[in-house]
Amino acid sequence: SGFFFLDLATNYKPPEALIDFLRAGDPPIYIGFGSITGHDSDRLLNVVLEALEATGYRALLCGFDVEPNELPSSVLKIDNCPHDWLFQ
Repeated sequence: SGFFFLDLATNYKPPEALIDFLRAGDPPIYIGFGSITGHDSDRLLNVVLEALEATGYRALLCGFDVEPNELPSSVLKIDNCPHDWLFQ
């Protein structure tokens, strides 16, 4: 189908928590599954969190039904965020 370029970030105002997280350390990796986390999303989330702990990476997590206060401080749960803003 080729490439699609959307200018979604034109009017985007990021939440302050996202700005603070991005400024607070090394650039994080983005982990996003959208709404497709499978039939065992709890297991998948645990695998992701274990991998982040083992590697020491910080991450933005999108697409899991988890309370932000249940995540380590190195992981920020975000809602939809325009990729053209996030991946400048």
